[in-house]
Amino acid sequence: MSNTTGRVKATRAQKAASPNPVRASGTQKARKAASKKPVGTAGTLMVLIGDVHYGERVNPSSVGERNEYNRLIARRRVSDVLSQVVRRAKTHAEGRKYDQCIVMLVGDIVEGGIVTPESSLDWAPNTGWHAYMREFGRFLDQELRGLRIELGIPVTVSGVVGNHGALKYKPKRAELLGNNSDRALYEYLKDLADMHQQYAVDVAEGEYLPLFVNGQPYVLVHGDTIPVRGSVFEKASVLESAERFRSELCGKTLVTDRALKARLEQVEVDINVFRGATMLFGHFHVPIDEFDRGVVCVGSLKGYDSFSQSANAPYQPASCKLWVDHPADGVTLSADLVPEDAYTTSRVRYK
Repeated sequence: MSNTTGRVKATRAQKAASPNPVRASGTQKARKAASKKPVGTAGTLMVLIGDVHYGERVNPSSVGERNEYNRLIARRRVSDVLSQVVRRAKTHAEGRKYDQCIVMLVGDIVEGGIVTPESSLDWAPNTGWHAYMREFGRFLDQELRGLRIELGIPVTVSGVVGNHGALKYKPKRAELLGNNSDRALYEYLKDLADMHQQYAVDVAEGEYLPLFVNGQPYVLVHGDTIPVRGSVFEKASVLESAERFRSELCGKTLVTDRALKARLEQVEVDINVFRGATMLFGHFHVPIDEFDRGVVCVGSLKGYDSFSQSANAPYQPASCKLWVDHPADGVTLSADLVPEDAYTTSRVRYK
């Protein structure tokens, strides 16, 4: 369970765990009842990043000159969006202070080299995924330490694994979750964080990771197990399918999870509160911002690729997501952050 959940006070948790749990966006009344934070708090910064696909390459010629991507561009985009987080956060705060920043990584962060064709990998000959995982890990460690210094508040990294991190061809689900380049990255970050104590790392034990923030439950999943009826590139079909999946996950799977129930009981939170959780996911590269419906999907920092091009999918620029979860007012800021080079890395400028 995340250390975010661990900090929930019993008095707040008891009020939040009502027989009729709050829907994903929550109501102002329920938010206020669930919080003991000072009125002047700016809330909690929530940063959702997915589908970085570090180690993958996109040639402009393969996508109609709409995008270009490699390891250097990946690092530049991550740095850019985290800088945007700082700027947006300071503007939105209006002199108040945030209590913490949670950076959520929803999988497909580092390529495992199995799912992606070799021709699309930005790897040197005879060099495997492990070297690039550590390369990105060291870079991300520096960025997270810088984020903590700029914001002046605790930073937590919460992560789930994706299917592109597979280290074996067509692995069983348990093998994918346990033997995965994303998991290796999170464990590496955790080792680095343990040494300098500048941020915390919370890794999902299985397929999903529950979070409890300001009386509002969230659950992180990658999204590759969501069965989509219709086009996986269309927002409407992904949204409809994700809502059905969320209902099953939150209404049945989560509330019968014995390990989760035991952890929640330690902070006196009724597990039924997760029936109203907001599901946060990636995988589809289609930004969806539906807090009222309990579904939020982040775009891809890789951006438009040859798979999208071959399927004649609508163009989507690279992006990640930022919002502020306030204990009384719910979501007070929500924005898709597009890195500055999302258009200029290609020879044709798309808007």
